[in-house]
Amino acid sequence: MNATTVSIGNNETAPVAEAVLGTPDATYQVVYTSYPRRISGAASADVLLDTFRNNMASGIAYRGEGKLTLGRFPGREFVLVETAVRHRAVRLYWIRGRLYQLLVTGKPGIEARPDTRKFFDSFALNAA
Repeated sequence: MNATTVSIGNNETAPVAEAVLGTPDATYQVVYTSYPRRISGAASADVLLDTFRNNMASGIAYRGEGKLTLGRFPGREFVLVETAVRHRAVRLYWIRGRLYQLLVTGKPGIEARPDTRKFFDSFALNAA
């Protein structure tokens, strides 16, 4: 697990934690960023998820977006078309002021691979 910070404007940073696993066919990542209350309370979860998606897709195409939930928490799933031979399947959740990102990067069609689906579906919240 790697820990760092990300700039969120107004000379502020937010803590980020990331775990990455690479295989010959794909790279799997789980990332979460904890946002301060001024951001997490500034807009609805749908608006925040749209903003995060738009930032991730800046300058590249995205497709296949769908809304989903994890319990009562909203999420999005879509594919970033980074190049003709590199796509990134993305699942985002907004949960109690945290953005959770599940990312699988690989060849076109990576979003439909059984390992990608299993990885996405394995994500759960610990009740603690």
